[in-house]
Amino acid sequence: TSITALDFAPKPFLYLAAGGLNHKIHIFSVETSEATPKDPFLRIFKELDGHKAPVSCVKWGHVNMESDQETPLLCSCGEDFKVMVWDINAGRQMKGIIFGSFQAREVAWAPDNSRVVGVSSELGGQVWAVGNKLKFFPKLP
Repeated sequence: TSITALDFAPKPFLYLAAGGLNHKIHIFSVETSEATPKDPFLRIFKELDGHKAPVSCVKWGHVNMESDQETPLLCSCGEDFKVMVWDINAGRQMKGIIFGSFQAREVAWAPDNSRVVGVSSELGGQVWAVGNKLKFFPKLP
């Protein structure tokens, strides 16, 4: 399948998220072997299925090393007008936000993972607490 979005997880996690035209997100584990420690390879760790159209963006959240969080959060947006937050360990969607009738093109996390910003070329930006819509920003000039 054609890949449309990529993002590496922050340290210390060795994951690569890849979104595609097939509506799925694949999480790859980046591994090495004892025989070739300087030649990493990818192994499929999880397949996330929830978008109903191609995935246009995947972004890992930041990792707070002082918390009990075992994996970083992953956010995705797709051509199905949805922004989704994923629980990688469980391999399931935690929260889904419909971005109205406009396609979210990009997302970004707040440094403390409390909020996600989604932006659409038609609408401007929207900010959410993870799972809750907080504020609408008008279209930027």
